[in-house]
Amino acid sequence: MAKFNDRRIVIQLINIENKIQVDDNMDDIAHNIHRHAVMADMMLPGWYDGWEAIYDAVAVQFAGINDNRHVMKEIYVATDGDMAFILMHIHLEQFYDGAPRIFAFRQFDTFQKIGERWLCRQAHCFHFLPSCAALLAQRTVCGRPDVAGSARRRCSDMTFGSPFTPKKPVRRGRGCVRQLR
Repeated sequence: MAKFNDRRIVIQLINIENKIQVDDNMDDIAHNIHRHAVMADMMLPGWYDGWEAIYDAVAVQFAGINDNRHVMKEIYVATDGDMAFILMHIHLEQFYDGAPRIFAFRQFDTFQKIGERWLCRQAHCFHFLPSCAALLAQRTVCGRPDVAGSARRRCSDMTFGSPFTPKKPVRRGRGCVRQLR
């Protein structure tokens, strides 16, 4: 029985994640995916249920990639030796159909150990959402006028830039962060 976050297991899982992020060929990635896995992707249509659906959708995404480099800014692993939960902050640089393409996103993966292999049961890729945008989204969902007004006032001077360029955050009002260029 493995102990919580056994160092050997954590290293093995990080190596699997690194391999998955670098490979631009779905055939090299497919053997790490469980037959009944689900995936929430940032690319449309965005939801894939089962190994075949994941394979087909990701293979189309990878068809035009010429080069795939990544940096994991953060990675958190929690495992008991049978299940693993991994949260990552990933920067990808790709050449897609000859043009550069850069992504910064979070990914949350769940792995299950079946026999001696770790298989991905769930993958969830998502973009960062600035806190003020989250407030506005909450207003849209709940429709409360008091949230709408306060969120609009707090976020009226918010400027949204590229998530890939470093910016200096400055506190403005109650909880709103304005990004300076």
